[in-house]
Amino acid sequence: MPLKAIPPKVERLASTHEIELYYRNLDREKVARDVCAEHVRVLGLSMKIVRVESFFDGSKIVFYYSAEGRVDFRELVKDLVKTLRTRVEMRQIGIRHETKMIGGIGCCGREFCCASFLKDFDPVSIKMAKTQNLPLNPSKISGICGRLLCCLTYEYETYLELTKDMPLLGKLCDTPAGQGKVVRIGILSQTVTVVLPDNTQIEFKISELEQHRLQQMKKPKSSAKDKRKQKQIKMDKTITYSTKQERSGSNPEMEKNMQEQSTASKDNSSQPKDRTKEKNLKAKGKSRRNKGGQSQSKVTKNIK
Repeated sequence: MPLKAIPPKVERLASTHEIELYYRNLDREKVARDVCAEHVRVLGLSMKIVRVESFFDGSKIVFYYSAEGRVDFRELVKDLVKTLRTRVEMRQIGIRHETKMIGGIGCCGREFCCASFLKDFDPVSIKMAKTQNLPLNPSKISGICGRLLCCLTYEYETYLELTKDMPLLGKLCDTPAGQGKVVRIGILSQTVTVVLPDNTQIEFKISELEQHRLQQMKKPKSSAKDKRKQKQIKMDKTITYSTKQERSGSNPEMEKNMQEQSTASKDNSSQPKDRTKEKNLKAKGKSRRNKGGQSQSKVTKNIK
């Protein structure tokens, strides 16, 4: 039983006077509720009186009401003070607190948790229903108040612990039978159903998958890398061999044309070099002739 649900400590037994006063307050609460409902109807206020509580000594009466929005109840409080001749307090509550005060039987066949032992309301989200593999049907996961069931929070942490080491639904998973896709998860039974590439469904326990994972981790990582490199080398060799075969076997005419083009390009590249050599030789011969003619002219001048 949670600590919040522990009842208060009993100090002593009630006296006869206190018991009589308790029943008088109950009658007073009924009268106050009828009076308040009548004034609400006359003033035309959009509010619903849920519960009325009177202090034990009768010094104050508290009215609990529910409404969709804010209500101006100043005139109502004035009328109630005049008729009841005591202090009056109005408190607006939500739909969950309204259900808690009214009470009832839930879909489980037991009394509402909020009316029996819950004192505070913890936040509830649709994620809690998804984690527990519950059907996302509003009529099945909602309470009388129209909100999500408070009991969804009771086992949520347990389900989180159980699903911590389990593979996600729809993801790939390594199994002793090979890699497959997760189709079904049994959280409470700690089992996983996997579909293999040959469309066979096999159910594994989480312990078996964990052992397989540890065995895979113990294997040296270098071997896997070497295998990958060997595969790449084989693929490269096959590709180069296939390309050579295609060139040699399929198009012999293309090879001849390629050879002719290569020889022609060599000849063309050698021609400009030979031309440049001839030009250089001619230029040297002219320069020598010019020098010879100049020397002969100098000699004739000296003789004269």
